[in-house]
Amino acid sequence: MEVERVDFNRSPSIGVFIFTTDEYTLVPPDTPGKLVNSIERVLKTEVIKVTIGGSKLIGVLVCGNSNGLLVPYFTTAEELEILRKHGINARRLISRYTALGNLILANDRGCLVTTKFSPLSLELKVIKEVLGVEVERVTLAGTTLVGSAGVATNRGCLLHPLATEDDLEKVKDVLNVKADVGTVNMGNPYPSSGLVVNTRGALVGSETTGPELMKIEQVFG
Repeated sequence: MEVERVDFNRSPSIGVFIFTTDEYTLVPPDTPGKLVNSIERVLKTEVIKVTIGGSKLIGVLVCGNSNGLLVPYFTTAEELEILRKHGINARRLISRYTALGNLILANDRGCLVTTKFSPLSLELKVIKEVLGVEVERVTLAGTTLVGSAGVATNRGCLLHPLATEDDLEKVKDVLNVKADVGTVNMGNPYPSSGLVVNTRGALVGSETTGPELMKIEQVFG
């Protein structure tokens, strides 16, 4: 798989601003053309320019897989229309928790969500309906921010370096992929902040080191 170092308007925290699947990549409207070209070449997806609730922090606010996309309740009708025009099954999650990208870790085989969602909540029902997979409440690496603590595709999952063997086994069991621990951007322990990856390629923050790149290639390649 191809891996390329990039930044978003001089920030190596590219995962904060970008969300991708194997079909499409969501980016803010002011994304530079050079970065759009990198996305199209490395991730090999359509690039869709959009905001979420007027915010550029797309990677923090949304989560999804090839079946659907969950967005926070304050996503506007106009933004939903943009997503749906591109064939995306986008749906608002009515919840007081809005940083969905930080709270949910999913691929096409399963979904791990924060324990902040109560076991019998409507939130879990909607997540299951939209993503089309079984949902399990967990903590990873001692945090409820399971979406921040990991990045998953249908090939692998990279987790926070404090993830335990039990965490790794849980990911392997629910998401049905190999899992390992690693960092981005010179030791940042939250992989999702600096890694945008699908089954075709990976974009990493510009400060990511050689050993970090090797681990990413091992996990997702």
